[in-house]
Amino acid sequence: MKEKEEIKYLKQFREKITKYLFMGCSPPEFFTYIEGKDVELIKKSLQQQKELKEALKKPEFQKLKKEIDKMKGTAHKIISRCEVSCVLNQYPQKNMGGPILRFDLMDLATENKTRSTIRLKTFTDKIDEAIARLEEKINPTPKVENKPKQSANEPKVTAFIAMALNLKDSTQDKTRDFIVEALNEMNIHTKTSNGWAEMEKVSEDILDNIKSAHLIIADLTNNKPQVYYNAGYGHALGKIVIYIAKKGSSLKLDLGDKQIIYYTNPPQLKAKIKEKIKTMEWRLRQPPRQMASNG
Repeated sequence: MKEKEEIKYLKQFREKITKYLFMGCSPPEFFTYIEGKDVELIKKSLQQQKELKEALKKPEFQKLKKEIDKMKGTAHKIISRCEVSCVLNQYPQKNMGGPILRFDLMDLATENKTRSTIRLKTFTDKIDEAIARLEEKINPTPKVENKPKQSANEPKVTAFIAMALNLKDSTQDKTRDFIVEALNEMNIHTKTSNGWAEMEKVSEDILDNIKSAHLIIADLTNNKPQVYYNAGYGHALGKIVIYIAKKGSSLKLDLGDKQIIYYTNPPQLKAKIKEKIKTMEWRLRQPPRQMASNG
């Protein structure tokens, strides 16, 4: 299958998934009780699961599911050939043990066997990334001869965003998008996890991303322990950590003299992050092993 045909195939696959996941997410088929789990989040996911089951009673949704199931194998092969990872890891619950489960992300669109709700954007982002790489093969970006070469001593600067899911916050996706925009405009590459499901736990993939990042953006708004853990892990490794929180948030941890960026809306946050990065840009351009602790 040529690149143009593969792009067409992936776009058709994306369109079908978007129609199928009309609620904006793929709810899990079951829940296991977890102490401290957000009860409202579980209730909402159960309602979404019920709505999806009701929709599946309609012939058009039954047909759509069959079409997606028929296409997903080929879609997975195309996406994998584009070197875009479609594997989602689920780690055992604390104090319960068990194996690490690995899922083909595209399988979870119609049969979510995990314990977490998976956003539609998680699926479409992977498809879009593969489409972009195929389009680049067809029309490669022309080389600019006078573009200054990056110094061998100046590594590519990367950042990791630690932000926990809150289904009650309708602006959360927009907030993360504005953070990514701010970083991109400062020539900083953003590392992300496999969707919100992965941010609900401390995983080896996330810790590896933190290890290789220069900068950690930690959103403390929802007071989720995994965000504090990720920020603390990055701090211990000598990374630069920028703490942010929505104005009015009641933080449960005293960060002492650590300056927190409080924001009221995503555009304001974007401007504040760019301003903050400008003041520490010289530190970000150093090799990670030479970076001082964020004290």
